[in-house]
Amino acid sequence: GMVCVYGGRNGNNVEFSFASVSDVHINFENIHPCRPTEKWIDALNFFDQLGLEKVVVSGDMTGDGTKSEFEAYVNAAKQSTYDFEDIIEGRGNHETQDTENFYNYTSSAEQVHPYEKSPYFHVLVEGDEGEKDNLFIVMTQEIPSTSASNTADNFSTAQLDWFESLLVQYSGTNTNI
Repeated sequence: GMVCVYGGRNGNNVEFSFASVSDVHINFENIHPCRPTEKWIDALNFFDQLGLEKVVVSGDMTGDGTKSEFEAYVNAAKQSTYDFEDIIEGRGNHETQDTENFYNYTSSAEQVHPYEKSPYFHVLVEGDEGEKDNLFIVMTQEIPSTSASNTADNFSTAQLDWFESLLVQYSGTNTNI
C-alpha cells in the first residue's frame, strides 16, 4: 500500500488535512506475514494523532469484495481511534466482483452519486468560515474487461462526462479539488 499525508496539525496554516491510502488488502491476514489488520489499525491511529480530517482509500480494501473481507476491514477500522465515518473509500479492481458489499460496507451519507449505486461519486467537505471547501472526486474502473489493458480506457464515457462536469462546476470557486 501507499500512504501520503496532506497537511497536519503543526501550525503551518493548513486549512484541511487528509491521508491517501491504497491497497489495504485486509484479505492477506491469514496468508501473508505483513499483518494488514494490525497495520491498518496502526495507520488509522496515526492519522487520528495527526488530526487528519479525512482518510481516502483508493481501493483494494479486500481481495475479492466478499462480505467476510469487508466485515474484517470495517471491524479493524472500528478498533482504531479514527472515526470510521471520516474514511472515503473508492472501489478498486478487487472490489468489482461484488459491488453490493462495497455499497453496504463503505457508503456514507456524504457521498453524492450521479445515479443510484453509481460506483463513482464525489464528497464535498465544506470548509470553516473563511476557508475553502474541499471536493473529493472518486472515480472507479467500470469496464472489467479492460482492467489489464494498457491501451483501453477503464472509464465509461458517462463517468468521464460526469468528471468533466464537476471540474467545470467547481473551477474558479473557493474549492480545493
